[in-house]
Amino acid sequence: MVLLGGISALFVWYFRRNLPESPRWLASKGRLREADEVLAWLEEQVVRQHGKPLPAPGPADPVPRKAGFADMWQPPYRKRTLMLIVFHIFQTVGFYGFANWVPTLLVKQGITVTSSLLYTTVIGLAAPLGPLLGYWIADRFERKHVIVCMAAINIVSGLLFS
Repeated sequence: MVLLGGISALFVWYFRRNLPESPRWLASKGRLREADEVLAWLEEQVVRQHGKPLPAPGPADPVPRKAGFADMWQPPYRKRTLMLIVFHIFQTVGFYGFANWVPTLLVKQGITVTSSLLYTTVIGLAAPLGPLLGYWIADRFERKHVIVCMAAINIVSGLLFS
């Protein structure tokens, strides 16, 4: 299980290296020149792939109204909402299943019961820290750097755990 996470992180790291930062994110951070450069590069790639110039931009989208809770249950968001609910249920069951299974695995590997319970406690206490860390860094740094750093931390943590 640890190797699967590490290998997955290596794949993310590999594919992320040439993925440009979102022009919207750059523009929201006031980095308009960089956003324009990324957008020009993306448009150039599309022109190169299709062999013809891009069509003229259409009219701007109207400013959307503020959505309410009930809106997520209306099409087209209903299917997405249900899919995310199912995903989070399986994610939670998987996490707690893993956290409850770890002590048994560690005892079978020769680690004492008290040490294995200590590992489980650390895992349980660290669980809420990950989302808090994500909340803190979400839009402060470029996503490509965050993804690469988090992939590296996953690899190192998995190796240290194993």
